[in-house]
Amino acid sequence: HWSVAPVLFGFNGLGFYLLHTSYQTEATELSQEARGSAMALFACCLFIGTAMGPPVFGALMHLAGLTTALVATALLGLGLGAVSGRLLDLPHARPRP
Repeated sequence: HWSVAPVLFGFNGLGFYLLHTSYQTEATELSQEARGSAMALFACCLFIGTAMGPPVFGALMHLAGLTTALVATALLGLGLGAVSGRLLDLPHARPRP
């Protein structure tokens, strides 16, 4: 039903926000000396992933249908964003001063 789409788009957006914020924050803390390189690599990966999204979603939509594709990407984005934030905050993942 059409009324489910805004909720799923909201979950997709929240998942992207969680991923972007977690990874960008971690990229700025990777290295004091190579912060610019870390941010450039982060931006490169972000834009490549963003460019891959429509073809992958289109293939998923043709294989499984629109509703299934929206639900799958919403849950995947939200779950990956939440898990990434927690994993990046583990004590062993922090650089030592």
